[in-house]
Amino acid sequence: MQVAYGVLHLNYNGKEPLRSSFIGSWKHLRNLYLSVDRVDDELLPSISKLQNLQTLKLYRCPLLGFSSCSESFGDIGNMTSLRHIEIYDANNYLFPRFITKRQNLQTLKLRGCENGRLPQDIGNIRSLRHIDLSHSRLTGALPTSITKLENLHTLLLEGIKHLNSLSQISGKLTIRELDQVRDATDAKEANLKKKPYLRSLGLVWNCKPYSSREMKDNDAVTEAENVLERLQPHPNLKELNITGYGGMKFASWMIKSSLLPNLVRIDLWNCTRCESLEFSGPLPSLEYLSLCGLEALKSITSKLRKGDGFFPSLKELELTYMPNLESCSIVIDDDDAAQPQKALPSFPHLPEYWKIRHCPKLESIPWGMPVGEYVILEEGNSAKLLESILRATDDQISTMTSTNSSTSFCPKVRSLRLFGCQNLKAFPQDVTSMHPQAVMRYLTNLEELRIENCTEFTPLESIGGLISLKELVISNNAKTG
Repeated sequence: MQVAYGVLHLNYNGKEPLRSSFIGSWKHLRNLYLSVDRVDDELLPSISKLQNLQTLKLYRCPLLGFSSCSESFGDIGNMTSLRHIEIYDANNYLFPRFITKRQNLQTLKLRGCENGRLPQDIGNIRSLRHIDLSHSRLTGALPTSITKLENLHTLLLEGIKHLNSLSQISGKLTIRELDQVRDATDAKEANLKKKPYLRSLGLVWNCKPYSSREMKDNDAVTEAENVLERLQPHPNLKELNITGYGGMKFASWMIKSSLLPNLVRIDLWNCTRCESLEFSGPLPSLEYLSLCGLEALKSITSKLRKGDGFFPSLKELELTYMPNLESCSIVIDDDDAAQPQKALPSFPHLPEYWKIRHCPKLESIPWGMPVGEYVILEEGNSAKLLESILRATDDQISTMTSTNSSTSFCPKVRSLRLFGCQNLKAFPQDVTSMHPQAVMRYLTNLEELRIENCTEFTPLESIGGLISLKELVISNNAKTG
């Protein structure tokens, strides 16, 4: 294989034998990606001569001598530029200790690798930021020295048996293939509740789609619920992502804001069996809430005590691909009332971004909350949603006017994007019957309006009052051409 002497990037994928001696001559090489069926014993010693190499990726390579190549790896001191090592589909690997001397190494990825081990002194790589063990199965426990990695941002691994001893782990932890955990006791032994430095937690199952026959597998549902219940994190946690969860209800520690008072972000994705979701308390620190692919979800309920502000820090709300979602309501628990009352709470902070996509049964704005500056409605019941947005603002302004509130309430929707809303014919005709300030403070601040693939929309008589409009995009609407 002929390669120019000054080449910087090489991606070689072939079945022909690769003469490793060639590699050592490419002194300027920065990135090396190899996927070959056969290599010789000189592969790694040749790679060690590449003193400018920054990224090394080996795909399905038979790593000859890799488990005992510490002595044969050549002059490892030359590889001071190495930043990223990625190895895919290798078996019985044992990293040589040279890796622990690479003080500039930032990323170590081992994907699809079986029966491997990390070096015990991996904690010496103080610059290491990301360890990805996705779809890999380790032999033995994770080295305890991994807790010394002060700059570690991400740790991705399969299963939970390696976590018990890592009480000092920090940064981001993602645990995959939790559907393979059959005993809830194993989940409890992960001891996430005793990991105070963990900032972000991802829990990943491989739940079947909503229409699958396995939806009726009660044993699998119970197992998933028991495992999640015992994976309660420390109250210091700031970000929580749950993907592919197969239970019909979420864990009790998730819905009580007092147990996770510092949560800034919640992402619940493809939890297809859950039919209801309940939050208890105001979630005072929450800034981002994303619910996507909860196909069986019918209702979201938030329980507050009288006087609590609702999501006081929320900046962004996203509701996506939830075909059965019908309502998002708030219940006020008033000690003076005989029963909890549905009511409109105070909104100390309005989210800047609203994204509601593919929620066809949702006809009213979630929680009656006035929206912020950027609104996206896509393939839903947008005619009623749009009217609900305006009415929520009208109700809020009217309430403040009647109470002579001095609070500054001035929502300004600057961007409104409507995509694929087949039942949207025009802006609500009864807008003018609302409180006049609602119209002035909403529609007149609109700067961007995009209406695309809304086949019934007739805009010419509906948008004349948008005096601040700077960008108007109307396309693929049957009645406008």
